[in-house]
Amino acid sequence: MYVPRTIEPFVKSASEQFPVLLVTGARQVGKTTFLQHLSRGGREYGTLDDPGIRELAKEDPALFFQRFTPPVLIDEIQYASELLPYGSYVQTYLQRDVRDLARVGDEMAFLRFLRASAARSAQLLNMAELARDADIGFNTAKSWISILQSSGIVYRKTP
Repeated sequence: MYVPRTIEPFVKSASEQFPVLLVTGARQVGKTTFLQHLSRGGREYGTLDDPGIRELAKEDPALFFQRFTPPVLIDEIQYASELLPYGSYVQTYLQRDVRDLARVGDEMAFLRFLRASAARSAQLLNMAELARDADIGFNTAKSWISILQSSGIVYRKTP
């Protein structure tokens, strides 16, 4: 049984304006059910929990989008980063901008930090938790968040 979500009208409206929307949330809160419900409105639905669909997405993204014609709802997209159009942007950002702004010795650690920061978008910033999740020191996290701010990746808003 589907329980209507308060956010549903917003998601429907936003999906008409933006080509990509990301639905995130805690485990077992109904994200998959929500996406399946939205697919009844004329969008295709594919889940990368299915090993065959996941392999298709990873090995041949163009063929994946022939099979699942946009607009498409993709569940568990984190399993196939090949579908995300900005994947190379992160690499370019690391190689060019970060090296110009600061001396980041461990690019893999910075990438972990970047991903951990992205996962906290629009949330209160807990620097100690962010540092722990990225497996770096607190002072390093403070320094690196400044790099993200200086390069326009992060904007910190005071509550």
